[in-house]
Amino acid sequence: MEEFRNYLQENEYALSTSNAYSSAIKTISSHMSELRGDYINIYQIYDINRLKEIRDTYGLQGNYSEFGNRGNGTVRNAINRFVEFRISQETNNEYSKAEHLSEDDVIHNEFDNQEFSNSIETNQQKILSSLNSLHKRFDNQQQEIQTNRNRTTLVIIGIVIILAILIFV
Repeated sequence: MEEFRNYLQENEYALSTSNAYSSAIKTISSHMSELRGDYINIYQIYDINRLKEIRDTYGLQGNYSEFGNRGNGTVRNAINRFVEFRISQETNNEYSKAEHLSEDDVIHNEFDNQEFSNSIETNQQKILSSLNSLHKRFDNQQQEIQTNRNRTTLVIIGIVIILAILIFV
């Protein structure tokens, strides 16, 4: 909320307007929470497309346009400025997801990363095991082929000897 207020003041909005818009975002959050029956805090939404959907809902043609008209359009103008604020954060790389992750998210991500790493190691071991198995099968087939060649050679030599004996006898 404070970052949004600072953004507005940096963009030459009066302090009273900055405060009104900051409060209006909280008002929209409360309105949405009541409608949906769960807690929603727009200040915690970083998805620009989602924010644009909310903006459109409270815009002149939206389902809650009357609510957006409150305070001579303060609510509508506040959400418009908030979308611009998030876009500017994204554009200026001021927003870093890591700064906004909760402790649970960090633990969850570390757990996911550990599981992913373990999964990679397990898959590497499976691949190596499969390669070793294929290599052994290949070696066995090579030996079998060599054994069959030796047998074939011996059979041919035997036939030649028998033919030679029959011809000379």
